[in-house]
Amino acid sequence: MLQGEKDKVTDPEISIALYEKASSKDKTIRMYMGMCHGVATGESDENIALVFRDIIAWLDHRSTRPTIDTTNCNDQPNCWHENSK
Repeated sequence: MLQGEKDKVTDPEISIALYEKASSKDKTIRMYMGMCHGVATGESDENIALVFRDIIAWLDHRSTRPTIDTTNCNDQPNCWHENSK
């Protein structure tokens, strides 16, 4: 979730409550201090660049292919384990 701390359209406290209530284990909330509702459109070029850097970093972190570990397979076909970061 991306939220401007000075957002007057969506109360930041409501966004925090929604984040806490969401059952997903893979979730992130990012509160941008001094920003308003349109964190990706209605801000300075510097702030918009920061938001997009955060989005890209979040996606990159989750889209990295796992490495394949074939140790302990003892030549069994179709045996492998994903290594997480």
